[in-house]
Amino acid sequence: KPAAKYGIAAAVVIVLLAAYAGTTLVETTADAWSRGLFAVMSVTVVLLFGLYPDGRFTPRWIVVPVSIEIALQVIDVASGFALGAQPWWPWHFILTLGVTLLGGQVYRYRRRSSVEERERTRWPMLAVLAMVFAYTLWAIVWVGLGLDQERSPPLGVLLTVLPGVAVDDRH
Repeated sequence: KPAAKYGIAAAVVIVLLAAYAGTTLVETTADAWSRGLFAVMSVTVVLLFGLYPDGRFTPRWIVVPVSIEIALQVIDVASGFALGAQPWWPWHFILTLGVTLLGGQVYRYRRRSSVEERERTRWPMLAVLAMVFAYTLWAIVWVGLGLDQERSPPLGVLLTVLPGVAVDDRH
């Protein structure tokens, strides 16, 4: 069944996200390891949500932001994370992850999905919204408490596990 593949992919995403969160707990000597895990996790997440729930890039244009994210992460790792140091770097996620996760899934939900696919899509998309809200709230607290800005808040990073947990592979 194609849906079973998503349970495995979601488990991989969860493990990668938890490993990435773990690297935020250690000293900055693990920065390259953490950033490498983040790159792999970013690629995994865009592929998971670019193909979810039916295993196809629907709409077809969704392959563009997925390909851009993969290319940017590969170039970033190959350049020794030079792209990640650019001021525009955080903003590219709006295009790749925003378009892939939100735009593609909303289009698919409204125009292409069967009733069963709609049911399977609701929880992951709700998890994405919960993750964004919780991470934003946590980041505000992190900054408000004056904690180290160089490292991501581990709890905030762990919240990114929510979409992977919500992927439904029972159908």
